[in-house]
Amino acid sequence: MSTVDPEITIVIPVYNEAQILEGAVRELVANLRAWDPELACEILLAENGSADGTADIAARLAEELSP
Repeated sequence: MSTVDPEITIVIPVYNEAQILEGAVRELVANLRAWDPELACEILLAENGSADGTADIAARLAEELSP
């Protein structure tokens, strides 16, 4: 987990979005980095009981994409 306070926070509600979640998050991160590579931001995925593995994907992306 980063110790830098984010300049912006993006909150995305997700429920049974396993098919599109990874691509959407990676595209968002790529766009944010292209816009400002030094931007301190956080993306919060608000998930509540998905049955399709959405939470597992979100956890993996958090590990992979966290600074």
